[in-house]
Amino acid sequence: MHPLQVFFSFNSVQGIIEPIYPAGQEAMRRGVLGGLLRWITWGRHGKTGEFIQTVGGRLYINITNVLQNTLGRKILTTAMTGIDPASAMAIEELIEEDELELNSGVGPFF
Repeated sequence: MHPLQVFFSFNSVQGIIEPIYPAGQEAMRRGVLGGLLRWITWGRHGKTGEFIQTVGGRLYINITNVLQNTLGRKILTTAMTGIDPASAMAIEELIEEDELELNSGVGPFF
């Protein structure tokens, strides 16, 4: 059985309810999100394909590692309240139900 993975819709951050065209998806994956991923993990996270998934023309960001780290969890749950309150509530439920294991990673993103 695979461990629980938590994904967040990048479209909700952008306020976009329509699917993103393939060229836009690739630009986000390689440019903005890929660059952000390399910056915050100092290149240690691996392939951006593991971090960013596309389903139905919408981008989803894997936030599992962030939520498994104490500092990352605090930062993300605080930020999510202002970004997407419904997602923030769902994440809080996962945390309260102890569905995600906490680890003591070097930093909040790896």
